[in-house]
Amino acid sequence: MTIWHERPGADLILRLSGMLLLGCAWLLGLWMAALVRRHAPHEATPLEMLIGMLMFAAGSLGAATLALGKHLFENTQVSERWATKVTSQYYSGQRR
Repeated sequence: MTIWHERPGADLILRLSGMLLLGCAWLLGLWMAALVRRHAPHEATPLEMLIGMLMFAAGSLGAATLALGKHLFENTQVSERWATKVTSQYYSGQRR
């Protein structure tokens, strides 16, 4: 079975989706600016906070997928110091 991100067009699709997400973040930023300028200085409304959260998420994910593409899913080697050590207490069915 082939892993989906190893298919030939996956890198292109991931990078294009990164551009799309960055475009969405930009549009959300424009919407946020229009909402903030419309009223006198005020506390942030729940809608403004939601827009800010979505803008941050779309910008972060968009930048990562645009920059890395399919390399975002590559396995990395973790040093022994940080590797999880499996103990028999939890995984063998036996308790101490």
